[in-house]
Amino acid sequence: MASIPDCALACLGAAIANSTCSFEDAACQCTNTDLNNQASDCILSTCTVREALTTLNITNVQCGVTPHVDHKHIPPLIAFIALAASAVVLRLIARVVTKNHFWWDDLCNMLAALVCFTFFGVSVYITDLGIGTDIWAISFDDLTALNSVAFSIIILYATCRFLIRTSIILFYIRIFRTTTAIRILWATFFLNIVVFVPFFWVTIFQCKPISYFWLQWDGQHQGECIDPNNFVLASAIIDLVEDVWLLALPLAYIIRLRLPWKQKWPAAVMFAVGIWTLVLSIIRVPTTTKFSVTALTNTDSIPVILWSGLELDVGLFCACLPTIYPLLRQLTSDVKKHCSRDRSKTGHSAPYSSSSYNSLGSRPHVGFQAPGPLTLPAGVHGSGGGGEITVTASMTQEEEYLTRRHEQPPPVPPPPRPIRYPGPGGEQEGDFAGGRGRGFLGNDIEMGTVQTRVTGPGGGSTGMF
Repeated sequence: MASIPDCALACLGAAIANSTCSFEDAACQCTNTDLNNQASDCILSTCTVREALTTLNITNVQCGVTPHVDHKHIPPLIAFIALAASAVVLRLIARVVTKNHFWWDDLCNMLAALVCFTFFGVSVYITDLGIGTDIWAISFDDLTALNSVAFSIIILYATCRFLIRTSIILFYIRIFRTTTAIRILWATFFLNIVVFVPFFWVTIFQCKPISYFWLQWDGQHQGECIDPNNFVLASAIIDLVEDVWLLALPLAYIIRLRLPWKQKWPAAVMFAVGIWTLVLSIIRVPTTTKFSVTALTNTDSIPVILWSGLELDVGLFCACLPTIYPLLRQLTSDVKKHCSRDRSKTGHSAPYSSSSYNSLGSRPHVGFQAPGPLTLPAGVHGSGGGGEITVTASMTQEEEYLTRRHEQPPPVPPPPRPIRYPGPGGEQEGDFAGGRGRGFLGNDIEMGTVQTRVTGPGGGSTGMF
């Protein structure tokens, strides 16, 4: 008890005196809930943050309390960053294989990937400093470093979101060629910059001095900051509105395209992934209000780091999807061509080729086991003994081909040419079944049909038209 600060000793003494525990009964003091609640309230109101954390660390160690550690955000972040990295690599491969030139959208996407990977690395590194661990078990130096890294995470998140959004806008500019679409997209591009610059500025200079952001946790430094929760909430709502606009912007043009489903499904997949990005953004918004650098718990920051990382990874994956589809289409086409060449080499594509016949031009013999006496039909010869019969068909290759040809249905004749005439009666010249001639068309209209009589050099005929 000698290491406990004086302010905490007074609070503990008063709480023990008001309880049923004696000063020597440490087990009773550790398990008495009313005693601990009274002592905690007194310590938080009379001691500094450093003194309160020191007291909490000493008493918890003496009572055998182990710190709570929560690192459940690491596995999902690893899985999603791997997905995003695969999409970025496939995007680069697609540009090379399809011989599609690199442009500004690819540059912004590569920069976004670099920032996104840095965000993931910092999110993993911050666990070594104590993120997700009860704050009383973290040293004071690590707490200061932890808050400074949290400041960098906020900057990385804002930068990556801006670069992903810019990459998508530039991709739209690259594929949409109408004048109206280009004007809207360039206006969206500059609006994205106009919104990002002031928010990024406020993010950096939200505290005065800037270092007060990671030093304010102990309450012993001078400075001031804007309300971080309101600022983060406002920026999250603006990001959500921009995402909805970017997702809905190409729909007006895609819907107008009269394309078959197999050409529209890539756009549908991209739209579905974009919806998931919006869902992750919506889930992230409530978690931002729980983040505070001065709280005496260090586990509330886990949800905001988790959902922020997932949002960035899915957004990066969504931005790469349109460039991956041409690669898959070309690879599928190459596989089909390769399989077609293999079939032509092995002869599988020619069912009537000479390789399926023997040297005499007849089908090879077929051997099978007969259960008893067998009567062979005309034109088929057999030999064998002991219940085994070898049957050879005498039909030659040419005979089988002719038989198969005659079994096919006759070709469908073309539809008859229509006969046009000027009105109810008169002369008309045209081609008829009996030959070519000029005749008089007499129209007898009955039950919706027209009976036409034709006479001429080719002979007379009567037909219904």
